[in-house]
Amino acid sequence: MPPFPPCETAGLINLCAPAPVITNGSWFTLQWPNLIWYVLIVVLLVLGIFLPFPGREVDTTGYEYPEV
Repeated sequence: MPPFPPCETAGLINLCAPAPVITNGSWFTLQWPNLIWYVLIVVLLVLGIFLPFPGREVDTTGYEYPEV
């Protein structure tokens, strides 16, 4: 008995189809969905490094609750 149930898809994207593969010789194999995730992670890391961090303190006066 296989560990997973048979693949069934009912949407616009066929999740049962094999993903396209990028190969370079016998040592490099990468699927397109994984490449998309890796590029997204690199973009988020670069944005996190180069976007400015807020330098001013946020004014929160007037939001205090009365002591009960």
